[in-house]
Amino acid sequence: MIRSPGIVHRFADQQGFSLLELVITIVVLGIAAVAILSMFGQAAHSLAINEDIQNAAQLGQSCSEHILATKRRYVFGFSLIDTSICDALPTPSGFTRSVTVTDPYSGSACPGGAACKEVHVIIVQGTATMVDIPLLLSRY
Repeated sequence: MIRSPGIVHRFADQQGFSLLELVITIVVLGIAAVAILSMFGQAAHSLAINEDIQNAAQLGQSCSEHILATKRRYVFGFSLIDTSICDALPTPSGFTRSVTVTDPYSGSACPGGAACKEVHVIIVQGTATMVDIPLLLSRY
């Protein structure tokens, strides 16, 4: 096979990448890296927010279950339900748990002839209300 001397000469002149090509490649890769790293930062922040919401939901659920268990367990359990019923339960730092009780509740959801209480379990982190669980309890 015979090679043309023009083709061999053209390949022999190429030495690699020019400095300008390398600088442009580094700049493009740097911009892409900044965009990708900012997405990782946003993902970490979103995970922290989701963890706080999950913790608040678990705190609210544990208090709600405690209220319902107190009502079922004791004959006089309905009268034990007040704003301090969940004070003995553990609350992690950064969260505040409060219970509001409307007694007697006389709204349309209360069955006729029954005594009713409306209970709200509220979990706050900082200044944001994370969870508000309403319960309507009745005693026949």
